[in-house]
Amino acid sequence: MLFSVQIFTLIHRLSHFSELLPPLTMNNQQPLPAFHALTADDLRASGYDALLRDVSPTSYLDLHAALTAARKAHEQTAHASAIGFLHDIMSMMFTPETPAEPFKPMIEWGDRRTAIPGDFRDYVDLLATLSDGAEHRLLRARSADLVWMLDRKRGVRYATLAIDAYCQLPAQPATWIEGERCNWMRALQLAAGLGKAGAAHIAAMEAALLHAFDEAQDDGEYRNAPHWFSDALYRNNLAKPQARQLANKLAIMGRNRSAAGDLPGARGSYERAGRWYNKAADSNNAVEMTVAMAQSWADEAQQRLQGPTPSSAVAASGYEKAIQLLRSVPAKARTARNITHRIDVLRQAMNAAGEQAIGEMHIITTKGPDVRAQIAEVRQAVKGKTAVDALFHLTSIYHGPAIAEHRASAEQRAQESPISALFSTTLMSPDGRVIAARPGASVDDTADMQEAALLASMVDYFAQTTMPKVAFLVLHALDEVRFEHALTLDDFVALARNSPLVPPDRAYLFGKGLYAGYSLDFTTALHILVPQIEHLVRFHLQNAGEHTATFIDGISDEMGLSSLIGREKMVPVFGEDHTFEVRALFCDRHGPNLRNLLAHGLLSDGACQSNASVYAWFFALRTVFAGFWNAHRPAQEENHPERNGPPQDDVEKTAP
Repeated sequence: MLFSVQIFTLIHRLSHFSELLPPLTMNNQQPLPAFHALTADDLRASGYDALLRDVSPTSYLDLHAALTAARKAHEQTAHASAIGFLHDIMSMMFTPETPAEPFKPMIEWGDRRTAIPGDFRDYVDLLATLSDGAEHRLLRARSADLVWMLDRKRGVRYATLAIDAYCQLPAQPATWIEGERCNWMRALQLAAGLGKAGAAHIAAMEAALLHAFDEAQDDGEYRNAPHWFSDALYRNNLAKPQARQLANKLAIMGRNRSAAGDLPGARGSYERAGRWYNKAADSNNAVEMTVAMAQSWADEAQQRLQGPTPSSAVAASGYEKAIQLLRSVPAKARTARNITHRIDVLRQAMNAAGEQAIGEMHIITTKGPDVRAQIAEVRQAVKGKTAVDALFHLTSIYHGPAIAEHRASAEQRAQESPISALFSTTLMSPDGRVIAARPGASVDDTADMQEAALLASMVDYFAQTTMPKVAFLVLHALDEVRFEHALTLDDFVALARNSPLVPPDRAYLFGKGLYAGYSLDFTTALHILVPQIEHLVRFHLQNAGEHTATFIDGISDEMGLSSLIGREKMVPVFGEDHTFEVRALFCDRHGPNLRNLLAHGLLSDGACQSNASVYAWFFALRTVFAGFWNAHRPAQEENHPERNGPPQDDVEKTAP
């Protein structure tokens, strides 16, 4: 039976952190009735400036913690309303990655939630007071931003106040990953929305980011700072006249990193350099960056074959990624670079490594809890870890179904309840349509009919028992990860970009879908990730030489996922267990059938937030992270997965 597993996660959090939360309210109600009598004089009298004077000007977490402590201290004083108002303003999650909804509720619990911008519509005058008078720049920026969002008739002055407050501190590596990246992203969005009135602000921010990029060095703790500032410029379509200058510096960084043996870091530089060369209309150098990235994957694969603990499986993944990149080189640029020959050589190396990998395969287990363990064990598994290690333990909660065990279990159930097999089974959709039928067993059943009935039983049992348990525990572990780490869209895009399993040009889409699920927006995650998972399957089957299209009357049509999983090379490429998991989750009528229901618009709001949707997100995360982990963890740690994760390129380690 399906149930809303999100509720259990939130109950657990509320039981531990209720003192940190603003009041919950119904989604269609105004949650702030206690503030109707609040005045600007009350705000000033509360002494909030003095309370926040020593709070870090860069940390939203520190500011929220200070206001939480102040709210508790002033519960019984005349300033309770004023401090509570400030606390609720700063309680909203800052999500500039979604410009249409830059502030989201901290908690959503069924039909209840914490504050959102619309709840402050009756208090714009108070927000305007804070916009002009608050000393703390983050409180001033938030207040002015809300005024501009809620009442545009007050003029662009408040958008300008927000921009100035967001960009008050210079763009520097040390503060960029603390939160300034989000501040500058939002400032650029606001300025772009002002049209001509924002042009001067955009020019000033462009110059500041270019200066930060020029000053950033490829060494020390913030060696990826040139990447960060380059990304900020590129994503906001800035610095086109300086495109070649940025590309050249990044290309040099890539070559230096490659020479120093930092091949993952070199790829990050090459990829960005290629984007800037394309912006500068220098297709020749852009192709050179693609070839350099491919070479770095091939070099890394060779290293993994020759290291102290060689891994042919990891090497094969590296060769495959190199082939993917070389195949993306335009036809007109291939001859001069001997691309066809390079691909042939790499394919031979990949096949040889794949054959060697068969003898190396062994099961790696961790001390993680199983699906029946207590919630506390699941949370403890990810608690106190770095961001990468936390994701490793999150994805280790469940390694996927073992089809042999599911088959044996289904056969045992049939033996224990032989009478039930005699009755036919009909599956109906929520709107009453018959979507699948399984006839009762008969002595006349052929072997194929018996196998189909057994497979249907396996899928049904997996969907009704395993998926809900896994989704339940995943959400609890995810809740702990979210509490300790402020991962961003960029982090998940970097994760996908550094996973050899993700097809070329799909890193952003995978990252976007994974980030949506990390943000508990499984509706968005499902709609992005399901088509990309289908493409991932198709892509790797094509690389293995499988035909994935039909040809009728000269017209080529790509097969859907339901057809792809039946192709001859599906099991050799993905394995029997993963093939069953894809079938059971995405394209079998006796399971969630997510791919087909989503493609035909048959998933309801509730279905998009169901256990199956959570499991689908977890499946995608586990798949992408497995590729990242296997390709990047240090060779000496391959047999010690409990140790810290690999050095990272752009997948940041964040702290609470």
